Amino acid sequence: SRSRRWFELIADRKGETIADLADREGVARAWISNQLPLAFLAPDIVRAIMHGDQPSTLTLDRLIAIAARSDWFEQRAAFARL
Repeated sequence: SRSRRWFELIADRKGETIADLADREGVARAWISNQLPLAFLAPDIVRAIMHGDQPSTLTLDRLIAIAARSDWFEQRAAFARL
């Protein structure tokens, strides 16, 4: 949810950068840049995680790698392979 909020803040405020957001949030730019792809996860993957139905092998790093795929079909396939 935080990555979606960050994306919306960047998208809604013309000229605001990740650096501006990081300063305001009190976190490193790299942290935001690393987690921003989570804003683009397929909705059913988000629902599965919210309901606790994620694989036990799911880690934040793996989830970020899945989210970096632009196609939801590819995200779902990667999530299913965990």
